[in-house]
Amino acid sequence: MTTLLQAGDAGQAVTVLRQSLAVLAQARDRYGEAHARRQLGAALQILGDREHAARCWREALSIFTELGTPEAHEVRLDFAGLPPG
Repeated sequence: MTTLLQAGDAGQAVTVLRQSLAVLAQARDRYGEAHARRQLGAALQILGDREHAARCWREALSIFTELGTPEAHEVRLDFAGLPPG
């Protein structure tokens, strides 16, 4: 998904990430889900959907915090880069 974002195809990244989230939820892969939600937030921000980007990042932050992983700090930095709305 990062490759799609780097290629400038945020719309396709959103589609793929939403499909990935369904698979990750079914597999109960919370860590993978948090990563996918973070990337989905980035794609949505690129597309100008600030509200849904923030929601994805809040969900990712919650999961990373629950798991006690260092990625929680990185998601906080994502929020810092979100323009005021």
